[in-house]
Amino acid sequence: MPTTELIGQPQTFEQMIDMVYADARKVALNRQAKYGPHNIPEFGVKGIIVRMYDKIQRVIFFWWEGAPKPDDEADEDPFIDIINYAIFCICVMRGYWTKKSCPPLERPVTQEKTKGYSLQDIDPLHGQPVIVRRYFDRSDLATQNSMEDAVVRSGMGHT
Repeated sequence: MPTTELIGQPQTFEQMIDMVYADARKVALNRQAKYGPHNIPEFGVKGIIVRMYDKIQRVIFFWWEGAPKPDDEADEDPFIDIINYAIFCICVMRGYWTKKSCPPLERPVTQEKTKGYSLQDIDPLHGQPVIVRRYFDRSDLATQNSMEDAVVRSGMGHT
């Protein structure tokens, strides 16, 4: 589910970019947990470029040429994959991700729901959960112009 569906429209450019990065990050973490670290560095930068090229061809076929999209693929999927492949390529180029090593996942990839909050991510700077607050009681919306959204870092007073 795209972040926009959880927290509404971004109010700043930074929020807009962060929301897309959050969606791409979630996909990358899920795929890393599912497939492991060995498939990306096997063929290095050239292999990643081939994967990106495949995604670009999908974009051209479905968006440019107007072919019907498969039911199981969201419109954003190939674009999110291209973002992640670009990040993976930079990681390989910088030597962070090699055939011999790849930093491990910090935690199992899950999406927990607690008390009206959706745990989405771990803040990489503070190591604290990043919580997206949203109203689950739709009656709250009747008295507001729009859904109030906020990102709140839990613990240690980080805001």
